[in-house]
Amino acid sequence: MRPSNAEEFNALVRSAERMSRLTEDLLVLARLDKKLASTLENIKLVEILKHLVDQFQAQATAKNLTLSYQPPNDSLFIKGNSEQILRLFINLIENAIHYTSSGGKINISASLLGSWLEIKVEDTGCGMTPEQLEHIFDRFWRSDTSRSQWTGGSGLGLAIAKSIAESHGRKIAVTSQLEVGSSFI
Repeated sequence: MRPSNAEEFNALVRSAERMSRLTEDLLVLARLDKKLASTLENIKLVEILKHLVDQFQAQATAKNLTLSYQPPNDSLFIKGNSEQILRLFINLIENAIHYTSSGGKINISASLLGSWLEIKVEDTGCGMTPEQLEHIFDRFWRSDTSRSQWTGGSGLGLAIAKSIAESHGRKIAVTSQLEVGSSFI
């Protein structure tokens, strides 16, 4: 295969992967919109978060990022759909990795606050303005800053994360400061 053919083939493969991811994201949102009954199970949250940190460690290291996890003192369980909960945290961690520059830090923590469980995904990434924060969970919305940093997303990841949290009777909140970073709780 000539080099130009190889480049064209690789571009086609990347396009097919993006289309596949977009289709999958749209199907997830459609299912969440219909509020289809899902199987709820006891989920050991500490294990899920540790697994995800291990899974994303190589990607973070390749980008010269510090990815850390502060597990709680107690073993925490939540009731929910494990596939959806996993997807929620994958979306948050992927965003943190993509929007944090080399040398930055991402910290994931979980703590018990009374009878509530608080999970934070904090980064030292590019951050967002208050105007951008108003739209951060809108479907297909991406700021101009994010477009220049990462062209692989569809603008659905945070909308999916929010829908999953709400389908479990919970909320996602975000605080952010431009050039300082973001914290998703």
